[in-house]
Amino acid sequence: MELAECDIHLHHQKDQLDPAVAELEKVMIEAGNKTGMRFDICDKLEGWVKEGGLVNVVKKTYEIPVGHWPGDDSSQKEIGDWNWQRIYDGLSSYCLRPKTDSLGLSWEQAELDICHLREAFKRVKRQREAVTQEL
Repeated sequence: MELAECDIHLHHQKDQLDPAVAELEKVMIEAGNKTGMRFDICDKLEGWVKEGGLVNVVKKTYEIPVGHWPGDDSSQKEIGDWNWQRIYDGLSSYCLRPKTDSLGLSWEQAELDICHLREAFKRVKRQREAVTQEL
């Protein structure tokens, strides 16, 4: 059996992640907890599998770039560009319903928040240090 889950938490080499992105993580975890759709399970899967009685469990973690990749590895640069685009393009579909249904924001306020998030993710893409997401 293989399980793969992307961590909702983005990681910055110097722990200087844009505050709007950090707020997104917090809000999505809160909304998920209210609906039973948890977004913070990446670090819990291994324990749950072992608690379920499976043995010989092997955990492998991969750091996936988001946006700019500072090294010379062209494949990491391309993955970073594609991963950033995936997140950026999906912000509305990823955030709109949790913000309105779970957190009670108006549609207009949720869209305004998402516009601010898009600007934050543009800043993430321009950063010189690596931003990664665990898989």
